[in-house]
Amino acid sequence: MIDLLKKLDDSYTIKLSEEMIAIPSVTGDEEALALYIKDKLESYGMEIELNYVSPGRPNVHGVLKGSKPGKRLDYNAHTDTVPAGDDWLTDPFKAVIKDGKLYGRGACDMKTGIACSLNMLKAVADSGVEFNGELSFSGVVDQEATDIGAWAMMDQEKWRSLDGVVLTYSYCGDETKPIPLGLTGKVLYNINVKGKVAHGFRPH
Repeated sequence: MIDLLKKLDDSYTIKLSEEMIAIPSVTGDEEALALYIKDKLESYGMEIELNYVSPGRPNVHGVLKGSKPGKRLDYNAHTDTVPAGDDWLTDPFKAVIKDGKLYGRGACDMKTGIACSLNMLKAVADSGVEFNGELSFSGVVDQEATDIGAWAMMDQEKWRSLDGVVLTYSYCGDETKPIPLGLTGKVLYNINVKGKVAHGFRPH
């Protein structure tokens, strides 16, 4: 395990994050990012599946199989972001590192999380370590809207029967946050509001 951890490369995580921030993936326009992720997963030797849940909107899945059957763990993320809004001091689709923090649309939610998952999967694949079961990655569309990507994923038995799922959400540089064991649910309303653009979970 220690040898495997040594194969994790922080600079690779940063590089992936910067490249993904440069690929706009506002809800409804996730295909380019999904194809980028697909290419990375393929380069790690993973089995790939693209599932188009609507035209131009694919879920992307990659599976790394162990040497023997066993439990199946998935690293899950959503590929869409909310719109950039108008209050950026820099180009939201060009990553900027300032005071040790990386800024860009989707950096926190959740392209850095995707980058961490890809870094981990690459380290496992490159190490040749033997393990039982399967490690997988799933990138789903539409989390910022009605979750059609997650629902489409759950419609498939092979994903519904996973033994565990890790949601690779970042806490926006707050190292004091614990690892959560659950997340909020969702109730949808149609409400028209005038005002400044903000994320629903961080309206301030």
